[in-house]
Amino acid sequence: ANKLYSFAFDYRAVKTLVACQYNGVEIEVPEFKFPADAKRPEFKAKNPNQKVPVLETPFGTLWESNAILRYVARLNPTADLLGKSFYEQGLVDQWLDFCQNELEPSRDIIVFPLLGYMNFNKDANKQAKADLRKSLAVIDNHLLLSQFLVGNSVTIADIAMAAAFVELFQLVFTPAWQKDFVNITRWFNMLIHQPEFEAVLGTIKFADKEAQPPKQEGGKKKGKKDKGAAAKPAKKKEAAAPALPAAKPKKEKNPLDLLPPSPMIIDNIKRVFSNEPANVALETFWKEFDAEGWSLWTAKYNYDDENKVDYMTSNLITGWIGRLESLRKYGFGSVCILGEEEGSKFPIRSAWIIRSKDMIPELAECPDSEYHTFTHVDPNNPEDKARWENYFTGETVEGQPVYHRMHLK
Repeated sequence: ANKLYSFAFDYRAVKTLVACQYNGVEIEVPEFKFPADAKRPEFKAKNPNQKVPVLETPFGTLWESNAILRYVARLNPTADLLGKSFYEQGLVDQWLDFCQNELEPSRDIIVFPLLGYMNFNKDANKQAKADLRKSLAVIDNHLLLSQFLVGNSVTIADIAMAAAFVELFQLVFTPAWQKDFVNITRWFNMLIHQPEFEAVLGTIKFADKEAQPPKQEGGKKKGKKDKGAAAKPAKKKEAAAPALPAAKPKKEKNPLDLLPPSPMIIDNIKRVFSNEPANVALETFWKEFDAEGWSLWTAKYNYDDENKVDYMTSNLITGWIGRLESLRKYGFGSVCILGEEEGSKFPIRSAWIIRSKDMIPELAECPDSEYHTFTHVDPNNPEDKARWENYFTGETVEGQPVYHRMHLK
């Protein structure tokens, strides 16, 4: 079993716990008193730096939080937490480096004094806030037209960045800060309300006013040596930090996982549609389609008359696909926007492959899905089959050109 050693709500450990929730990896969180337990010889054998977090695996130990995070993400590649292509994986690494090298240093100087982990220094705090705002501007600008940091689903880049933001939103980011960085606030709000984050963090209460550091005991001696001194760890902070949240009980199996095995492997179908021309992909799909284990559906958006702005319509389907995260293991979808230019209507149509002969909660119970009317497709009916193929791959649908297409895969 994998064991994670750290203290309560250590954001560098939280990101690994959240990743485990997304990809279904079981992890044990032993009781660990920091810093006392970190000084023990048996812990030094796990990490010669005597720092946390540390992951104990069946093969040995890992330290450095991003190495641990990547390892956990690789344990279930189908969750796509590392990115869906080599390029996306490069972008994930880019944002992980940005978070660690640009965001976290200033974040720690601001947050640690509020938690009592470090002495407060006014000059250091002022500079850290200026540096933090520069980093936030980069992230906020990127999220202006993106729901996630990379691609169309959650990756470890989102998880690591959001974990670093938790205490900032709890202690520092008042409504005034949030107003300056609305895209970060939207993105963060979306993530922390996903069940995988809630399972680890519970409910996050945003700051109404900025927290202040505790008063330091004793007065400072004036002198040149002290002026502008960098913030230093407080020597008095030797009290044991609270333990990490207890490991969550094993999740009950999804009923879809209990269905009889299907000869059709959906990940193979996704790869075919991603890499082959539409006609070749469709031919392969129909050869492998398992009508006993899977079903086909089409859907029409109920309020096409309201879709008059292209980017707003694009945001609708991006948000919908983002909130269908739990469907990725059990389905494959293609969502398209029809139309040609601004000022006209932009109808939304979609086609789906689902791991059941009936509609499933992963699709039906998503709040956005109620705005679409779903129709079951009979693959033996030529008209139904042609409509599904057209919705899934067509360049023209219902006589209109496809303006934009996205996939849930």
